[in-house]
Amino acid sequence: GYSTVFYTSSIILVATAVVIFSTGRNLVVHEKSKKQVKILKNMKSVLGDSQIRLTFIMAFLVFLGVSSVRSFSPIYASELFSMDEISVGLMITLGSAMQLIMTPFVGRLSDKYSVRGLLMVLFAVSGALFLLIRVVSTPLQVILITIGLLMSFSSQSVSLIIVSKLASKEKLGATMGLYGSFEDLGLIVGPLVFGYVWETYSPQNIYLITSIAAFLGIILLSRTRLGVKQ
Repeated sequence: GYSTVFYTSSIILVATAVVIFSTGRNLVVHEKSKKQVKILKNMKSVLGDSQIRLTFIMAFLVFLGVSSVRSFSPIYASELFSMDEISVGLMITLGSAMQLIMTPFVGRLSDKYSVRGLLMVLFAVSGALFLLIRVVSTPLQVILITIGLLMSFSSQSVSLIIVSKLASKEKLGATMGLYGSFEDLGLIVGPLVFGYVWETYSPQNIYLITSIAAFLGIILLSRTRLGVKQ
């Protein structure tokens, strides 16, 4: 039953907490007002860089797509295609496993070829798959496209490479922190928007929004100052 899933998750989290307390070090951080002021100045400076702002928007767009698959694809498969819980779980597991395998290869390709070009390809693939999932007619097609989408989310790592190349070394920490906030924003806003779209319009329109977001990412990438080859 569903309750067992949550009990199991609680046990895993408690076990993780025990491991952290038993093996971690006690770290005491003393914040000074001068350091706090410097952090705020760095954050303001980072947000003032138009190129960095583009990467923040891209992070939001990427995780908007991630949110649609992680939060709504299981419901989409279950409600519209009558897939059982085991099939849905297997679909997400296989997709996540393929993403795990693919990410190192994507990183290698980004070193060998254009980081921007590779991310454009991943955005294009995810955008096309989001359009396809709106018109599928069988559970197998849903499974294959969802796995493909999860694999295309290797774009997360490539997007992170781009922001690390554009950010200055002095403000890299502040840049990465803000970048992570925009990732979280995509995960927070996505379910709210998609839930409203599902209820008000139709489930298929969720993937129209994420497809548009993916192609918008390509447009934003074309405006970055990254060279053809890194």
